[in-house]
Amino acid sequence: MREASGGHQLGDGAGINLSYVRAGAVYLERLEAAGFTFQVSTDFTEVAGMASITGRSFQMPQFDPIRTDHTEGGAFWAFLLKDGVPECTTAAMLQKLGREKYGSFIERTASNQYWSGTRRAFDYISPEMDSKLVGDIAYIGELHRAEKSRGSRKVLRDFMRLVQVLTLMEYSPDWTYAFVPDRHIHAGLDRLYGFTQSLPGAQIWTKPEPDVRSSTEWLVASPRLELEHLLFLDTGVSERLRKVADHS
Repeated sequence: MREASGGHQLGDGAGINLSYVRAGAVYLERLEAAGFTFQVSTDFTEVAGMASITGRSFQMPQFDPIRTDHTEGGAFWAFLLKDGVPECTTAAMLQKLGREKYGSFIERTASNQYWSGTRRAFDYISPEMDSKLVGDIAYIGELHRAEKSRGSRKVLRDFMRLVQVLTLMEYSPDWTYAFVPDRHIHAGLDRLYGFTQSLPGAQIWTKPEPDVRSSTEWLVASPRLELEHLLFLDTGVSERLRKVADHS
């Protein structure tokens, strides 16, 4: 497990965008000031156990290390710890679509993951997803907070946006995206998480739906340039954007 705190820089690759490092450092400082430690794991033998400490009792098939052959360069889990105990978790994975359309990709993979390819997964997939989610995309999921840590939107914002920064550093995706329940949209959590675009009715599951999924979920997503703008504005990394924020 890698711990992101103090002077440790997120990301291991060469040619890191220093603006990402600076933005990540701001979020780390905020979380540490609130008494938390941020950790990242690519040890796929330990992530399920750590996530269960937060109260999460299941893993989505696409993230489940037992069902999916994850590699260190293709997925990571993030944890927020208080006094050494995980209180919040999420995960990100890189999906390289190449020339495949997203609708074809999600139908194929969801059918295999939930029904071993024996039935169609969706009755409808919005063509908007084909036009938005192209190239290298990063899927963020598995978000769960322990009951005792719920209530602080600021901590949740800093945690999720730090995960967005790390995702940019690790994968340089064209888009980051997730699917969230309708209630998260009404609570304004899509923007809190760092997503700049949202789409209702993006996919309609064939009934019966999988136990942990719903056709009422919204697609939330950010193209890289919009995500950078949001994160740099939020952290004051860019001098030009800092001046805009000071006058807003």
